Amino acid sequence: MQTTRFAAVLAGVLALASPALAQDGAPDATSATPAIQIENATKLFDQFIALESAWDPAIASLYMDDAVVDRTMLSAGEPELKSFTAEQYKAILPEMFTQMKAGGAAEAWSNVKVLYDGPARTLVTADLVITANGAPSSTSKVQIIIFDMIDGPMQVTSDVRTVAAPGYTPPADEAQATVDTLNAALATLDSAAIAAMLPDDVKIIQVELGLDGDGDELSRVEQSRADFLADVETEFAALRAVNGNGRFIVYENYKNEDGTWYVRGETILASTETHDAYNTWGDALTLVKKDGAWTVGTYLRSFRHAAD
Repeated sequence: MQTTRFAAVLAGVLALASPALAQDGAPDATSATPAIQIENATKLFDQFIALESAWDPAIASLYMDDAVVDRTMLSAGEPELKSFTAEQYKAILPEMFTQMKAGGAAEAWSNVKVLYDGPARTLVTADLVITANGAPSSTSKVQIIIFDMIDGPMQVTSDVRTVAAPGYTPPADEAQATVDTLNAALATLDSAAIAAMLPDDVKIIQVELGLDGDGDELSRVEQSRADFLADVETEFAALRAVNGNGRFIVYENYKNEDGTWYVRGETILASTETHDAYNTWGDALTLVKKDGAWTVGTYLRSFRHAAD
């Protein structure tokens, strides 16, 4: 049983927003280069904020027809997740926005980051506080994925928000220091820093997933620490040559009843100079406590590959 869960994102969201989708065809003029893509995605998100903050149902036009909208409320029990299709969400927008207007609700967006997430895909993260009837909400953590369809407009394909219930303070995230260390190493493409994270007895597993359907597992092999780090440095060296960097996006983060801590997410490696220098890995870390400190016990890395 999983306890102390901080965030949950449906598998459907991940499948819909998969970077592999962005690589199926060459980006159009709206995303001709990473820099142009970020510029246009920023303009779209500015429009998104303007419409939502005005409680204008016209925001519905910014969502793809097959977009996924998730709202997760954290509390002392299991998180309450409400998931909508684009059709369902667009249908409730007029009434919901009318109620927000009637309550004098006002949005305050902050800490907005627009991040290149591969050819045609852009990730936006932000914090959001909504004040209604004079009372501010807890801060929502917002993740929005903007996708540029070939010969079509940029639109929102995923809108995921997580917020604590009123009066609830989530427990301390004991995995945060490890995630921060990983992100610092990825940002500077520092393979030595990755090595420092992995103890000699770490278990490293490579999982190959199929491209079709639900991504069935095709193979699972254990890799030596030395070989894994050699692969990391090879990939980092190529990215350093084009001024690239990386980051880790957390999708699940919770403490297990056995005392271990589980963190699952996506490692994005890219350069804003070219679409060609781009890769993504599904990474899951199981942390164990040794001598009072958290360390990586298992590092599972998954990737998608066409089945033979």
